Amino acid sequence: MENSKIVHFMDLALLSPFFIESFKKISDDSVFYILSDSGFEPDYVDNSNVFALNTSSISDISEVVSNINKSSIDCVIFHFLNREKEEIANKLQKEIKKVWCIWGHDLYNQNSFFPYRQYEKITEEYLNKNSSLKDRIFKKQLVKKIIFEFLLFNKKIGLNSKFHARYYESFGVDKYLTIQSFDAISFIVPKEGLLISKIFPDKKYLHLYSDPTLPFFAHFETIKPNSKNILVGNSAAFTNNHLDTFNLIKDYSLDDRKVIVPLSYGGTKDYIDTVIKKGRELFGENFLPLIERMPLKEYSELLRTCGVAIMNQRRQQSGGNLFHLVGSGVKVFINPNNGFYDYFKKNRISIFSVEDLHESEINNIQPLTQNRQAILDLYSHDHFNNEINKLLKILGK
Repeated sequence: MENSKIVHFMDLALLSPFFIESFKKISDDSVFYILSDSGFEPDYVDNSNVFALNTSSISDISEVVSNINKSSIDCVIFHFLNREKEEIANKLQKEIKKVWCIWGHDLYNQNSFFPYRQYEKITEEYLNKNSSLKDRIFKKQLVKKIIFEFLLFNKKIGLNSKFHARYYESFGVDKYLTIQSFDAISFIVPKEGLLISKIFPDKKYLHLYSDPTLPFFAHFETIKPNSKNILVGNSAAFTNNHLDTFNLIKDYSLDDRKVIVPLSYGGTKDYIDTVIKKGRELFGENFLPLIERMPLKEYSELLRTCGVAIMNQRRQQSGGNLFHLVGSGVKVFINPNNGFYDYFKKNRISIFSVEDLHESEINNIQPLTQNRQAILDLYSHDHFNNEINKLLKILGK
């Protein structure tokens, strides 16, 4: 620990071991803590540079924080900033540099200082139908912003009752004040950096999740000849706007094509049931919901039967799936509000807007093979090394 210069805190997630290998390239002196509330140790925990940290153990967390504060640590990087990591960040010595690597949910879903419309009309109607009047009012972006400003003022003048504390957390006041102490923020797409820089203009902005050796860049597969199935979304999360997407293609002649909809994680049971019911109502036997997790090889083979993918998320989401689809030559339609849309368009990657979705576009399917090299050119070693150098400059290296 004494010789380590950069410490990482990340969650127990599918891609965590790949991110570890990626971020080792920033510094040979790196330590990684994998957080879970069970203390589970995945097989890549070596207790040398990679450790498991039980977030339900206050003593374990205190010991780690104490060791960091006593050591000559240059920087602590927080991958996905949730409540547990905020508490760790707040206990670090002020001279230690701190970096927030945005994932998605930690930016769009956990605060009111960054109100962002995530749902299209039909999905929003579904969510409002199942919400109380109070919840519907509190979900309005302007209302959330006003409440946030009011609570922030309360916090600054020292009102810290249990009542206040609950709302400081739920409306993102605590997170906002924690981020104020950070030195840099790493975005997934430049649009995120541009938007959040208006809230935190004094931060440095990076693009650290851009290592071309990450698995979603290394394993592109060419779609099968005559692939004509249609993939909708990547999960059961509300942000996929499934019901709105179904409405866009409900009158198309599908013939023997399948509408494949992954629903194995995210969302609620009621929402999943609603999506399945509507899908079967509109598409009959052509509708194929994936409600159980599939082995990766089997899932990849199924994706190879899709010539078209419709990703109607209004925000950056499921970048790994998107890179795989675009790099494999699939004709991908995404919501133009999604930060990936402008980013890909600007860098000559053939991508299409859901606003231009027509039956003729669905029928005219040719593998977009040029996208593979375009993705690799965008997420190049030079680009990643440049981002590493930006971070090292922040650290004074």
